[in-house]
Amino acid sequence: MRARNVWRILSVMTCLALMSVPALAGDTDGPGGGNGVCTTDGAWFGVSPFWGLTWTIVYQSESHWTGSFSLRFIGGDPTVGGYFPDAVSLSETVGTWERTGRRTFKYTMIHWGLAEGGQQPVFILKNSGTSVVTGDCDQLEITNEFLAFYHPTQDPFGDDPPAFGCFSDGSVSTARRIPVEPACGP
Repeated sequence: MRARNVWRILSVMTCLALMSVPALAGDTDGPGGGNGVCTTDGAWFGVSPFWGLTWTIVYQSESHWTGSFSLRFIGGDPTVGGYFPDAVSLSETVGTWERTGRRTFKYTMIHWGLAEGGQQPVFILKNSGTSVVTGDCDQLEITNEFLAFYHPTQDPFGDDPPAFGCFSDGSVSTARRIPVEPACGP
């Protein structure tokens, strides 16, 4: 009877330890020298020099391991170097992410290239890559790994290959968390 109780207690303690690992899996170079893993939740301001873009992104966690984001690009060439001459703007970008380590993530996002008036899609772009949270959990380094261009009538998550091709990218973007700052004075 006594051995059985010991095993029960050990089982409960093991379960509690395993459940707390994500919250306590400290990283030694994080804020305060090991106060836990970095999260991306919140608003960020980014720059993609290769593509001539600035952007804002808002991350939301669904759990410690997954979440979603919405992103808005400013600038850049919606024609993608003239390949889509009818595209004059890009839609808002949405995506999902998965944690791969204490400070590392992978993501997939999609957006549309839009014709004049912003209602007629010209292409769908699916982008996959990785990101790393750096600094005091206030900076991001993002690597776009692949760009897949689909016809607007295609399902970018279906079985058909992208009508306009899949390309290795490798461009790196950076972002920083948008801090709360006092208003400027006159």
